[in-house]
Formats: sequence, C-alpha cells, structure tokens
Amino acid sequence: GDVYITDPEYKITSQDLVYNTESKVTQFYTKSVVTRDKGASVLQTNNGWYDGKNGIAHFIGHSSIWNDAQYIEADTMDYNKLTGFSTADGNVISLDTEHHATIYCGHLDYNQKKRIAWATKNPVLVQANGKDTLYMAADTFYSAPMDTSKFKSPNQPIPNDTGGIGSQQLAVDSLQPKIIKDTAAPPAGKTKRKDAAWLRLWNQRRY
Repeated sequence: GDVYITDPEYKITSQDLVYNTESKVTQFYTKSVVTRDKGASVLQTNNGWYDGKNGIAHFIGHSSIWNDAQYIEADTMDYNKLTGFSTADGNVISLDTEHHATIYCGHLDYNQKKRIAWATKNPVLVQANGKDTLYMAADTFYSAPMDTSKFKSPNQPIPNDTGGIGSQQLAVDSLQPKIIKDTAAPPAGKTKRKDAAWLRLWNQRRY
C-alpha cells in the first residue's frame, strides 16, 4: 500500500521510500508525489531524493514539477524551493498554461521567482493562439517578463502580438525565419530587420 508522510510544509505519498526523521530527507525508489503550498506545487518522480527541511529535490528518471501555471518534465531534474531555481535535462517539456506555450528541448534552466527560462539543446517553441499555432526553432530560447512601459508612449499603444505570449519577452540567439511570420508592428522609432537575432511579441490582453 501507499506510504504517507505529513509535515506542516509538505505531504509525500509513495509505495517505497526511506525517510530520515532528523534531516527530513526522503529517498524514493518508486512512483512518489510531493505536494507543497496547499497543492500549488507538485513534484513527481520514480527515483531520487527530497530534502523537506530545505525544499531541495534531485530526481533521477522521468520526473515532473508543477508550480502554479508552470509545468516541467524531464529525465533528470533539480529543484530548489528557496531560490525558485530548477534545471531539467533530457526530453524536457516545459508548459506555460497561462500563455498557452510549450517548449521542447534537451536542457532547461528556470527561475520561478523571476519567471526567467533558458532553453537549449535543439529547443522548439509551440505557441497556441486560438485556431492558429506558432512553431519556432532556434539554438537557444530566453523567456522573461517584459516591462511594457519601455515600449509604450501616450500616442503609441503597444501592438497586439500574433503569438499570444502576453507580457512575456522571448529572445533567441538565432532564428529560422521560414518557420514564422512576424506581422506585429515594431515599437515607435524601431524598424523591423529580417536578420534580427531576437524576436519580441507584445499583447495588451491579460489572462
């Protein structure tokens, strides 16, 4: 049957584990689930360990982490609750449910507190916007919240984007121009460049 560990900060469900009552470190040997923050944070793995005192996890084997609207799964994962930083390697899938975007890659670094993500090793972005879907491939993807006040003047509203990323800024170090078509108008005083090494999408919508 299942084994349950209940702590004021988290709850663990597993069929096979070893738990240190002093250090609060749990070693997993089969499918296990760690729930924190009243269900807002869910960690799942088949192998690895979790430090309940410091909120640090190291998962070996295909695992996943769910934090609010952000979901990440990969072959190996490291997570630090205090810093909000996580890394994922191998068959990575990163899903942003708020902006309807999914990144597939070989390696991902993500900072939950700053909402910054670096995707490398053949990353591909899939962005759903209504009936349309945007596909983008590059060497590296960088995603972070964008300060829209830098691009908005009293007489120049921020243009709507064609991808629906919202207030997120997306940058790449190289872009395959045949994959996408950027129809959004550039900010005031800026001109489009076909050879630009980065792409930014704006949206006045709030989800």
